[in-house]
Amino acid sequence: MKLFVFFRVTALLGLIAAAALVPPWKQPGIPKPAPRAFGVVVGYNLGGAPELDQLGAVWYTNFDFRGAAVGGHPRLYLVAANADWRAAPAIARQHRGEWWQFGNEPNDPNQDHLSPAAYAARYHAFYFALKAADATASIVPAGIANADWQWADAFREAYRTRFGRYPRVDGWSIHNYLLDACADALDVNRFQSRIVAFRDWMARVGESMQPLFLTEYGVLYGSGCCGCPKIADEDVTRFMRETTFWLMQTRLVQGWAWFTLYSGGRYNGDLFAGSANFTRVGATYRSLVQANGER
Repeated sequence: MKLFVFFRVTALLGLIAAAALVPPWKQPGIPKPAPRAFGVVVGYNLGGAPELDQLGAVWYTNFDFRGAAVGGHPRLYLVAANADWRAAPAIARQHRGEWWQFGNEPNDPNQDHLSPAAYAARYHAFYFALKAADATASIVPAGIANADWQWADAFREAYRTRFGRYPRVDGWSIHNYLLDACADALDVNRFQSRIVAFRDWMARVGESMQPLFLTEYGVLYGSGCCGCPKIADEDVTRFMRETTFWLMQTRLVQGWAWFTLYSGGRYNGDLFAGSANFTRVGATYRSLVQANGER
């Protein structure tokens, strides 16, 4: 089953969706959730098929586009915008119709760290090279840190300045961590307001019918990270439940991936503690997957 194959028919059902849905900010026609809304980030090359199978019918991304995919779990192929991606078109030809994300937090100095103009040039080259290899591939820009719609807007304008039109996209991707201060890590209202603001921007620029993917969210602080005290598991799971139920209910986001499967204790929020052993947080995420019918 291809990742988010539901959206292959979105254009045909647009009028029906527009009549059936009235999103909270009153923009009609937002796509319904994909069949596999729930995903997970596989970080640090830790974890794989046994853990994904225990979670249920989840999709995944692992910060790469190389290597064998995990059977039974749709994969979001990720290409870092400042990396050598010349092998990507050949892989796209071998695995047709998949979803690809170009870039990982280009607006973060600790990740891809690119200006909107520099990213626009690289996105243009990647998009057309990958589509030439597989016209059925779906491509989303970046994973924009902090769900920063202003950076996304600057990217679109930089692209238009250079290429004479706005970029072609098959969706948008954001990350949404609350990292300004230790006390902010569990601020559900701020988490929600960022996503609403990004969707508002999508509507203003004519992108309201595109899917929005939250390709990283979770609670990073604590567990030795960033000088912040450890956050108790019950607080992390409460944040997980509140944010994920909100995602399910509002339909502002069509697919989301919790960070992370297993970080080796670097961060809060690990779903597993070692090989195939659920943490309390992981057991909560599995229950949410199952409650949504994704077994």
